[in-house]
Amino acid sequence: MNLTFDRPFFGTTKFLNIKQGNYPTGKMRRWARPPKERPSSNLQYDVNIEVIGSGQTYDITQQSFSIREGYHWDVTENNRLLTTITSAKGLKEKHRVDYHFDETITLSIEASWSLKPEGTIFLDENEVGKTKAQGFITNRQYVIDFEPGDHHFDPNLVAGVVYAFWCSNNRG
Repeated sequence: MNLTFDRPFFGTTKFLNIKQGNYPTGKMRRWARPPKERPSSNLQYDVNIEVIGSGQTYDITQQSFSIREGYHWDVTENNRLLTTITSAKGLKEKHRVDYHFDETITLSIEASWSLKPEGTIFLDENEVGKTKAQGFITNRQYVIDFEPGDHHFDPNLVAGVVYAFWCSNNRG
């Protein structure tokens, strides 16, 4: 599965197009809560994502955040709680998000220690892909190369999880 979506210059609320190959599959946007409703007082740590695909709407809504405990999101599909996403805890850990597909399957994205902005995608601790940021001034996008094997994932939901990874990668 090869996915791309636009990479904004700064935090934006405009919709970003999601493509699988050269074909559009959906769109998503980051949104922020009013200041008194945020889990953190700093807007950069408020990571909420709305993903719209053909017939499906996913909301990745942040429930909590702290440097020590990391992020915690609820994922809903058409307003029904689907699962959770959590991030790595503590400043000394590599940045990582874990999408809890069910009790036995976890999709994880872990940042590399290299200078290049990229992450490795794991399915139950087995490497199944990469995500990286491309472009500087023009053609700015995030690229996802992902082979889920026998598991079926909605490409729009995968893009939303990857966007949560990139948006929350500015801790510390």
